[in-house]
Amino acid sequence: MSLYHNPIPSLILRGMQIIFGVVILALSISLVKGQLEDSAPLAQTFGTFVGVVVLVAGLLGLAAEWGAENLQGRIGILLDAGVMVAGLAGGLIMAIGIQLADCNDQSARNMYQLWLNTLFNRGCRERAENRDCSGNVEAYVTSRCKQCKADAAFMFLASVVLLVCLLFSYLRMRRGS
Repeated sequence: MSLYHNPIPSLILRGMQIIFGVVILALSISLVKGQLEDSAPLAQTFGTFVGVVVLVAGLLGLAAEWGAENLQGRIGILLDAGVMVAGLAGGLIMAIGIQLADCNDQSARNMYQLWLNTLFNRGCRERAENRDCSGNVEAYVTSRCKQCKADAAFMFLASVVLLVCLLFSYLRMRRGS
């Protein structure tokens, strides 16, 4: 039995995709809910959308493996390609927003740079404006920096998984199985 006829690799990939979708969704929701002032930045809200789309596409991919024949072939390939592009776009938007932030550098200069980044500062412009914006600023700025980096990484990982799923779907379609 060849690799692209065997359903086990596809099921493993779809399982990974679902897990990545849940992680992306959880991280993005946490970042959006942590916003205290103004609305959440586009990168975080788009991350929530990417998480939902990756998760739903993973569930549809599982359904296609278990016999939903109308989701196999070209429709499945188009769905996976669209979700892969959304994941790449979300990861790029988040990476551009993160810039070259160093989440582990505790120097005053780096903490100030992290504070200025709207992805990390929870919408707080000055510490005194909102009592929730005061307190341990370094801890939440560092934590949100790490969350954003993890969110971007999982979006890229989901895109890689989807690329492999696309390859399997294409090979299966070419072989006519």
